[in-house]
Amino acid sequence: LVFERVRVRNLLSDRPQLAGQLADTQSLAAARRLKISQALVEWAGQALSWHVGGAVAFSAADWLSRTLEERLVLLKALLPSIAGKFRAPRNSILEPVLELEGLERGRTLGGCYMKRTADKVLIAAEPIPESDQSIVFAGNMMVWNGRIGFELPEGTGRTLKLAQWGKRGVPAELTGSDLPDYDVRRSLPVLLTGEENAFRIPHLEKCADMKVCDLAPERFLSLLSFSTDFFAKEIGRRESFS
Repeated sequence: LVFERVRVRNLLSDRPQLAGQLADTQSLAAARRLKISQALVEWAGQALSWHVGGAVAFSAADWLSRTLEERLVLLKALLPSIAGKFRAPRNSILEPVLELEGLERGRTLGGCYMKRTADKVLIAAEPIPESDQSIVFAGNMMVWNGRIGFELPEGTGRTLKLAQWGKRGVPAELTGSDLPDYDVRRSLPVLLTGEENAFRIPHLEKCADMKVCDLAPERFLSLLSFSTDFFAKEIGRRESFS
């Protein structure tokens, strides 16, 4: 993309009329994208239901009421936010699921698990191998797998041992509780206590001096928002190819 920007600038350097026409086209495209983003932010506030761990559910009818272009924008913001990844899969990979066909059996996509049950569609983080799990520290915040944040007393985070709930059973303390669906809870973090096979679930149990938060909802809105002047601000020039 960087080389393409240079090529376009060189091409336009001695063609001011063409450069002006391109700038006008960019403005129109940016205005359309901004209008779509604003409409989808409003729609998401009403149609999306967020669950523990950053999973999300919505009505298939509500989803299918949006245009294909809008559904693609939504999915490209939802998947990386829920999976804790930097980017969504290519459009060619996402397009086959925009109509929700075949999701009754469930499928994985972009680090997420998607499943349709009647009119309900669920998107949850897909469990990942233990070797791929990550922890990043920022002050008193510890971010697990790019999607769950833990606020901790300073200096305590590096002593914690976290893992995925996965196929572990239900702790006796939570037996009989209203638990999240298996497809949601299997990717929740659990706190290993050091005792054999013992663990606690910060999302469902009070853990001393620990506050857990799901990063997906806020990140989704951030990815869905659209700033047309980002590239111009970054390089200090009028034209933008972002």
